Amino acid sequence: MKTIEEMTNIEKAKLLADLFKPSLPELVQCLEAGCNAYLNNESATGPMWGHGIITAEFWFDQVRELKDHLMKYKSDMKKSVHVFAEHGFYGYRSLVSVQILLDYATVNIATSKLAAAIQLLFG
Repeated sequence: MKTIEEMTNIEKAKLLADLFKPSLPELVQCLEAGCNAYLNNESATGPMWGHGIITAEFWFDQVRELKDHLMKYKSDMKKSVHVFAEHGFYGYRSLVSVQILLDYATVNIATSKLAAAIQLLFG
């Protein structure tokens, strides 16, 4: 088995989903709510974005791409570990997925084993 440092985000997402399979609907809902929150604040956040490696335009493109995949595959993502990981954590959109899960974990860390696992795998 690979160490956490050797695992890709897709592999980490599969492991998380395998460990917490009954929570797949909650995880998908979390990703969807996170995308909606980012997109609802795009006009306010974009102008304040720094001039780093990741631009606001790039970030919001990834948010929209993740949201598109959630809309297309949401029902399958709620049932399948593989579909959840492959569509939610592929390529650059994994940056958004990981950030949304880490935000969720920060709020719920004191009361949730799922949040602790998110922190362990992605934090």
